[in-house]
Amino acid sequence: MTIAETDRPSPWICTPSPVRGFFDIPCDHLMAAIELVKVLRNLDTKNMAIASPDIGSIKIAVEFGNRLDVPLVVIDKRRVDDTKVEMPHIIGEVKDKSVLLVDDMVATGGTLVKAAEAMKNNGATEVICALTHPVLAGDAVSKIKNSMIDKLYVTDTIPLGDKKKQLDGMVEVVTVAPLLAEAIRRIHRNESVSWLFRNNL
Repeated sequence: MTIAETDRPSPWICTPSPVRGFFDIPCDHLMAAIELVKVLRNLDTKNMAIASPDIGSIKIAVEFGNRLDVPLVVIDKRRVDDTKVEMPHIIGEVKDKSVLLVDDMVATGGTLVKAAEAMKNNGATEVICALTHPVLAGDAVSKIKNSMIDKLYVTDTIPLGDKKKQLDGMVEVVTVAPLLAEAIRRIHRNESVSWLFRNNL
């Protein structure tokens, strides 16, 4: 998730940059990495690599990698047709490593599951996923449950409901309430919202 690097006090908060086109008021894009990283720092990151399941989320992976101080690997994802993708190559070393897959959203889970499979097939010891919005549409829960994913971290931007029970304890929900509260406090006091993204709270 990208952020607008500005110290402009903003009276509104909204979602990713393209959505701003629908508003004629200032918006700030809040980044869930702030809260997810607080939890992920408790993991053993000494032998970890970080990746995104597709090219569109590399910026997110870089953000997490910088905050956790772990190296980045890149998946060569190729779409065969409307329903099938291949991941023939991984640029970087994942053998005997714990791999953290990060993305802004998981919808059907197809790409995420395929990425986890590619990592395990290339020697990764475990695959952990950190995602902002757990849409989990269709049979996504079943796909993830039966995949090579070992642990799933998501935020509470979308309630999981019964899906949390279906994932049998492999999912951990991280609240974004502290991030929203701090952003609201800063907006109310005309303080910098972008300060949130330049500092590891």
